[in-house]
Amino acid sequence: MAESGSEEIDERFNELIRTEYPGAATNQRAQPEVQPFSFDEAIDAAEPSDEEARHRPDVAPAPAVRGRVLAGAVLLGFGVMMGLLALFGANWPNVVSWLAVATAVAGLAVLLFSVPRRRDGIGDGSQV
Repeated sequence: MAESGSEEIDERFNELIRTEYPGAATNQRAQPEVQPFSFDEAIDAAEPSDEEARHRPDVAPAPAVRGRVLAGAVLLGFGVMMGLLALFGANWPNVVSWLAVATAVAGLAVLLFSVPRRRDGIGDGSQV
């Protein structure tokens, strides 16, 4: 019932437009042509061509870890590990606990001072 009312409204609207604007096009609802989904066609469209399948982009090797970065990571790791052991009940003198805090702070400082301060050659920030 709702569709017949909708069609009636569309027809009255088209009649009104034809009388007011004789040269204007009318509002006709175009029914889209529905194509059934084909899984085989979708797979064929998704498969790369032979040329695309053989293309392997060049991958730059990972940069080597510098000694200063490695030392900072070891110090930070040792300090955090010792701090967690102290937190979970390891029983040692207070000096060892303060030494763990000091090594964690020293490791963090070494890592922060190892961060590059100049831009890369390209200038777009893609490399550190």
